[in-house]
Formats: sequence, C-alpha cells, structure tokens
Amino acid sequence: MAKTYPTPSSKYIETCCTAGITEDGKPIRIYPVPFRQLKDDKRYKKWQWIEAPIAQSDNDSRKESHKIQFENIKLGITLGTANQWIQRIPWITKLPRYYDLGKLSEDGKNGTCSLGYMKVDSLIKLEIKKADHSKHSKEDLEKLARNSFDLFSDHGDLQEIKEILQKIPYDFYYHFTINGKDQKAKIIDWEICQLYRRCSKEHPDCWEAKIQQKYFEQFKKFDLYLIMGNQKRFHHQFMIISVCGVPKKRKSYADECQMTFDL
Repeated sequence: MAKTYPTPSSKYIETCCTAGITEDGKPIRIYPVPFRQLKDDKRYKKWQWIEAPIAQSDNDSRKESHKIQFENIKLGITLGTANQWIQRIPWITKLPRYYDLGKLSEDGKNGTCSLGYMKVDSLIKLEIKKADHSKHSKEDLEKLARNSFDLFSDHGDLQEIKEILQKIPYDFYYHFTINGKDQKAKIIDWEICQLYRRCSKEHPDCWEAKIQQKYFEQFKKFDLYLIMGNQKRFHHQFMIISVCGVPKKRKSYADECQMTFDL
C-alpha cells in the first residue's frame, strides 16, 4: 500500500519503509527493507500481496512495526485499479480513518496509532519547495559509498546497487481540506520522488509543471486517499507515505435523467 523513498542506512547502505495490511485487516509497517538491493524475485510492488517470516521490531516501540526476513519473501497477486479501485479501497478503509492531523498527531504521541488514512474533501494545492538539505551530508555519503562486499556476503539474496541513491533536493506538501478545515502534510511517497527524478532528467525546463499536472491538476479531480505514517523518532509527526488517486465514479445515464427530472 505504501513505500517511502529510500534513505541512507549505516547497516544496509540504504533502506526504505513499507506499510500495508495483513490478511486479517491489521495495519503493518515493514522496516528496514533494503529494497533496491533485493533481487527481482523478491521485489514486491505496491498493492502486491507477499508472504514472509516477520517479527515484532525490537528497537521500534510502534506496535505496527515489524522486521522481515527479506531473503524469504514470496510474491503474490497484485490488486488492480479497475472499477474505481474496487479491489483496493476495502483494504485502505481497514486502516484507522482520521479527519484532523491534530488528532492523528495526538494518537501518534500516545502510541494509539502510527498508520492511518485521510480522505480529502478538497485539494487546495501542491507546494514544491527547496529542501533545507538539498545534498547528502558527508555522513550519508559515507554510508552510501561503502564497499558492500560484507553486506552481500552475509545476505546471499541481495544484489549490489547499480547507482548511488539520488538526494531529492525538493520537498513536496499537500494543502487540503477535510470537514472545512485547512490542513498540510509532507509527501514522502516513493512515486512522487521517482516522478521528480524522471521529469527533471527528461524535462529539465518544466519538471515542476509535469509534477503539478499529475499530483494536483489530475488528482484534484479524483477521490483522494492519503495513507499517513509517523516517524520512529518523532511519533507526533505524520507524513503522507502513499497518495491514492481514485477516479470518481461516473453517473449512469439513468442517474443523469433522474437529476434532470428532479430539477
């Protein structure tokens, strides 16, 4: 359901965080995952069922957080987007629903919740701003540039990274309303970061417009579900870890006729 853009790691060179739902409807966070080092038959897509041994994280107090034996991942079916996400929406709505970031922050701080979702009433804007730290720090560069021989010898199912992790020099924020209240949250979804990487390379003079076209112009016409997750160190800080834009259901001809008649 959710996959964040990778960050440098002292143990795995780089890792990402993924979040989803178990078959019995419980929210789950899988971290750390050295995703780009996984071999092809272990690389799962968003919305793909997987099987793997997991264990409650011993260094993360959030109840949803688990570690995974990524070398034993088995890939399953991927849920599609047909018919207004009919296969996906029932799983999103098993997550706790929130209408206010303040309440979400409060529940994160007291340990009640670290994963949830919000359904946007109105998307106001996508804000793109220069990141406070637009380049990797010296410490992070040292993590990313390490010789990975020891890592890969310990984990035979990992493969070497082909290119060093790119630092995304911009931050992305959604401004939106729910129940008439203006709200703002940062987006750390892998997909928007990948879109930046592609557009800045292919359309260097208009990459921002390309991202606005997708994440604002298109998504403001959709039903927008935001999957929210908090940070390990700062439980009160929630960010958007997945943006789910669902095309609105078109009214049938009979519905249009009924509306005309009622008017």
